[in-house]
Amino acid sequence: MQFMDTLKLKSRTEPIFKILQGDARQLIGNLPEVHCVVTSPPYHQKRVYGNSDQEVGRNLEVDGYIADLVDIFKSIPLHPQGSIWVNIGDKRSADGGLCYIPARFGLEMMKAGFILRDHVIWVKSQANDDGTRDGNRMTEPCPNRLNGNGHEAILHFTKSPNAWADTVAVQMLRDNVSPIRYLPEDLMTAVTSLHGSNLDNVWHMGMGQTRERHYGVFPPVLRTADCHDLPPVRQSGWNPAPKARRGRAI
Repeated sequence: MQFMDTLKLKSRTEPIFKILQGDARQLIGNLPEVHCVVTSPPYHQKRVYGNSDQEVGRNLEVDGYIADLVDIFKSIPLHPQGSIWVNIGDKRSADGGLCYIPARFGLEMMKAGFILRDHVIWVKSQANDDGTRDGNRMTEPCPNRLNGNGHEAILHFTKSPNAWADTVAVQMLRDNVSPIRYLPEDLMTAVTSLHGSNLDNVWHMGMGQTRERHYGVFPPVLRTADCHDLPPVRQSGWNPAPKARRGRAI
């Protein structure tokens, strides 16, 4: 009970969120130690967010784009038990082939000393065996191939094999086992099962909403994770409001 009271008090006294504006490559070095990073960096040559030719994602070559991202994540003052979650998408080269950016990025992060702890598939649209579809994705011209916008990668990195993640908080319910609330409702809206099974690595999540024509807006459910979120590089659609409504510090 004392632990729960401390959590309630903490949620009421901490600042709701703080937004830092500027070049992430310059801001990150001045941050205090970070326990959790949840971000979706600009994808390679997909969208223009500002008027600077130094913007991440505007690199002409994929290798340069990946190198920029790795340098940014290396500069984050990550706690030894901390985690980095990166939602990153692929693109196609001039010949129509996939560039395989998520896999190449993951390999370069591993070379930089990170441990690739999880590779999650974010399912935006799912084709069913009866010809119907669940979810939504951008329609694209795709002669002689499949539409490649039905899923994206979410990669989970740590720097230490002893990094901590609260998998109990998101355990899946078991049949015939009554769920037990993990935290009070004002701290965590979801009902989980303390005697459940660990979450699978394929997540069917709705996209965030924006007035722009954007089919990859960061999922709001990821922004309400029970951790200290830090988006180190800006992408349209990130909004601290869902987490702020839950009284969590950002």
